[in-house]
Amino acid sequence: MTAFLQAAGRRVAGWKNGAIFVHVSSHGFFDGDTPETAKPGLLFGDSDDVTDDDHLFWDDFFAALALPAGVGLTLLPDL
Repeated sequence: MTAFLQAAGRRVAGWKNGAIFVHVSSHGFFDGDTPETAKPGLLFGDSDDVTDDDHLFWDDFFAALALPAGVGLTLLPDL
């Protein structure tokens, strides 16, 4: 998933303006013990055990996409 987002970011890296649409169909999850430490993410596996291979935190999602300042994002999460 990260490689896909990075490739999409590279395709629009030269854009001065524009918009992209991303639809995500997955399960959501939170990692952390309190509301202050909770990090939301996407869970791709069927197990309750969250490993590095079956999840992606939302902040890592946006960092991998790395859209230029003039490019807007419409995100439709279907969690």
